[in-house]
Amino acid sequence: ATRGIERLPAWMTTLAGETLFLYVSHLLALYVGGIGLVHFWGGQLSLGESLAAALALIVACALAALAWARRGEKRPTRSVTPR
Repeated sequence: ATRGIERLPAWMTTLAGETLFLYVSHLLALYVGGIGLVHFWGGQLSLGESLAAALALIVACALAALAWARRGEKRPTRSVTPR
């Protein structure tokens, strides 16, 4: 399946480098403050609802990770000057 792919798009490379952010952000979205998504939808979702919720969470966390990476690129770097 990946035979014709020589290089990943830039946004995919960025997401691959931000896996820790993706992991932490999805945990926060699901469980922050003891609220959890179960309080919004109850104990059980249909297959369609589950897929929609999973897709929404994936997109939200990916966009947040891309924004986080872009913020890091704009930050000025500090250079250490020898004494």
